[in-house]
Amino acid sequence: MDRRTGSQILEQTGTGASVEEFFDLKFLDPDRLHFFRAQGGTLRLTIADDRSVLRAHPVCAFPFTDPKRYIEIRDGKMARVGFIRELRSLSPANRKLVEEELRARYFVPRIHRILGLDGKYGVYTWTVETDKGPQTFMVKGRRANIADAPNGEMVVTTVEGVRYRVPPREELDTRSAALLGQVL
Repeated sequence: MDRRTGSQILEQTGTGASVEEFFDLKFLDPDRLHFFRAQGGTLRLTIADDRSVLRAHPVCAFPFTDPKRYIEIRDGKMARVGFIRELRSLSPANRKLVEEELRARYFVPRIHRILGLDGKYGVYTWTVETDKGPQTFMVKGRRANIADAPNGEMVVTTVEGVRYRVPPREELDTRSAALLGQVL
């Protein structure tokens, strides 16, 4: 498994071309950006001397390995507006708004213990303790909705589309690791 961060992969194109040329990326100048909330809470973006984006959606290129770099901004139709290289390049006010959106988009509780795992008809009910409290959720299939993350964790996606992070098996208690083995 490749253990490089997303940024390292992105920066190592191996062609001599810049990252922008290789991937045909448009990087946004952080000094020209103004994020704000519209009435109702929608995040908007004005790019000085360019355009306004009525619904701005920040998306991490590498949410698990490098969540503060290469933030893509998409419009209301999810079309690419451009990328922000690093969150720290934004003004404090802009950074706060973008980070709020990213926290909501990437709300991924971390499982500490698996208390129960029951399967019927290809759907597994997980009962777990997370860093956000106890949870019960359903996952369709055995391995189909469990993905390996580059940092050694696994990401479990529920039937509702909610994601949970599972630490490497060696970091789980014996019972949790045994239960996890039922679906791996």
